[in-house]
Amino acid sequence: MDINELIASVELESVRFVEASGLLASQLDVPLPEGDVTFELKTPSWDRHIEVWVRTIVRILDDALIRVAVSVTYVREDETPVPDDVKAAFLERVAVMAAFPYLREGVQSLATRVGVAVPTLGLLKQAHVTLIPAEALPTEP
Repeated sequence: MDINELIASVELESVRFVEASGLLASQLDVPLPEGDVTFELKTPSWDRHIEVWVRTIVRILDDALIRVAVSVTYVREDETPVPDDVKAAFLERVAVMAAFPYLREGVQSLATRVGVAVPTLGLLKQAHVTLIPAEALPTEP
């Protein structure tokens, strides 16, 4: 199975918010993380239903930390095994792109509610999305 066959065999079933929090820096027990925007992915299920959780963590200057996560669920026509490289391509090209508008809206809404500058998350371009396995990421010292 290649990426085009997988895309042809799925339908978007649902998108739902699974996490939304906005904290002022003064409320945090730990320092704000470095960097402005971070994305994390988790795939709790990959069978007939493909569920992908996409979380973004946005640091707004030194004022606040906004965390929003959505679950994007697709239903497949069958349970044909999907090679790992096709799974990665699907996550990078399809699932993240489906989740991004919801993440953007969630971040902007929470920033308004917390009372800090509302960030604009720019365009997310397919060519700039690459999965990095968790074990390849740097660890805290």
